[in-house]
Amino acid sequence: MPEVIGMLHAALLVSDLARARGFYEDVLGLSARPDRPDLGFDGVWYDVGGGAQIHLLRLDNPDPVTGRPEHGGRDRHVALAVAGWTREQDAPATAPAASEYFTCVDGQ
Repeated sequence: MPEVIGMLHAALLVSDLARARGFYEDVLGLSARPDRPDLGFDGVWYDVGGGAQIHLLRLDNPDPVTGRPEHGGRDRHVALAVAGWTREQDAPATAPAASEYFTCVDGQ
């Protein structure tokens, strides 16, 4: 039986690549990988530890925007463990507030 030993990457569709980059780079401090090939659409790749990557893809959303669950369609996500930073006030002074990108829920 095969054994899953890790995640290689998660690909996330974004409508506003500049805004998404602002979160991943300015808030989380990630650096875009310089070796992303030209795939025919805008995007960026980030290393997130343990050999895993986040791939942001500037592509149209193929999912319907109406008829989504009441919770706003937040059923697709990636959860990142971020060491040494658990609250917005711990972010570097030069970073935009995380709340510019999402709603912070205490302890979640």
